[in-house]
Amino acid sequence: YGSLSQAERAYLHLDVGEALESLLGLHAPEMAAQLARHFEEASVPVKAAQYLLQAGERARRMAAHQEAVEHLERGQRLAAGLPAGPERTRLQLDLQISLAMTLVAMQGYASPAVDPAFARARELARTLEDPARLVHVLLGQMVFRLMRGDLQHVAAEGDEVLGLVQGLGDEGYLLTCHALLGVAFLYLGQHGRARQHLEATTGLYDPDRHGELAFQHGQDPGVAAWSFLARVLWLQGYPKEALACSESALKVATEIDHLYSQTIASLHIATLRAFLRQWPECQSMAEQARDLARRGGFGMWRANAAILRGTALAHQGRVEEGLRELTQAQYVWQATGAGLVAYGASCLADAYRLAGRREEGILALDESLYHSEEAWWQPEQYRLKAELLLLAPGDEPEAERLLQQALAQAREQGARALELRAATSLAGLLRSQGRSPEARARLVESYDGPCDGLDIPDCRDARRLLRELEGDLQPVAAGRG
Repeated sequence: YGSLSQAERAYLHLDVGEALESLLGLHAPEMAAQLARHFEEASVPVKAAQYLLQAGERARRMAAHQEAVEHLERGQRLAAGLPAGPERTRLQLDLQISLAMTLVAMQGYASPAVDPAFARARELARTLEDPARLVHVLLGQMVFRLMRGDLQHVAAEGDEVLGLVQGLGDEGYLLTCHALLGVAFLYLGQHGRARQHLEATTGLYDPDRHGELAFQHGQDPGVAAWSFLARVLWLQGYPKEALACSESALKVATEIDHLYSQTIASLHIATLRAFLRQWPECQSMAEQARDLARRGGFGMWRANAAILRGTALAHQGRVEEGLRELTQAQYVWQATGAGLVAYGASCLADAYRLAGRREEGILALDESLYHSEEAWWQPEQYRLKAELLLLAPGDEPEAERLLQQALAQAREQGARALELRAATSLAGLLRSQGRSPEARARLVESYDGPCDGLDIPDCRDARRLLRELEGDLQPVAAGRG
């Protein structure tokens, strides 16, 4: 080989590449990286770039994301040298979309590298006037903005994108668009609208027909929809149904054997267990999610898993250890550019509460509330701030105001689970001030419904406080008699 001229080497690579194509047939994508090299050496850049696209896609499916980036960027360099025209633009667009999705998997949707990648893809798609590819890019940008916390923007643009998707008649894009809108409305605290969109996805989704979407879009829309529907159901006061939804998400993610979706499903189960204050189960699922994220190189989701694990540790008596993990994980999460910080900041503030570190907890909450569009968790943020204020005397009026605000906002959102928490905290404060009749009235109003037949910590706390309040009132009733 070393004695051949450059032209002879090119002909040799061309012969080998064409022979391999003929021999491999439909299995050619399995050798895409090798075929790309042969056609690149043979000075056939269009074929080389096409095979580099296949090699990048194959590496992404196997969670070899750095390898995928190298293939795709090399493909882009070759495609840039092709004659201008629709064929070149289409190839450049496909390479760019695949690169953007790979960056999402590696660095998270909120990474600063992701937005320029999708912006370039959007530019190419508009040049090509290809509605399907344009929708693919628009959905990717919606997810980026969602993770950055630009929730109103996503909700506003989502209606327009949904119209484009419905015009295409593509079920895969329709499933994804409904799921994205459902997540946006959840974070905005509009749980009824969120549930409608999420159930539109779960109602249409079929793993046999749609399981391949996870590999095309980077994440399975059914897994995402069931995961976030579980969150909505818990907020609305249906914990049993929420658990069933989260288990459905993990089952589908396992069936389609998609590592990224398995990671997401595991994280959501851990989150739901944290909502339910089932800390050993939360820790176990957070560790499962952490291990999956480590395998896939999903740094953003590894930080999310650490937030949940640190929270679970703090609530199981390992407060300082939990705080260390939480603090580091929250820093990593925010370093990715993620704008969705309300829940993680609340976990950190709650751990500070357990440690008796009042001022640090209040600071963590105040920073997460500043300019945040995340209305969904604000009732809990206000409640936690009140609990932190009550660690020292003198701020009872402000704590009561915050608890009243939490209660009103939770009711407005239809978030029965958060309403019960706020009502329980408020009733406890009122009782400590000798206002047991008022406290009982407030708690009864929020207790009826969400706790029917349920034995979960929030309900047990509310029941115990109700019994204590009724005991307070019995001597009063006897005296009147």
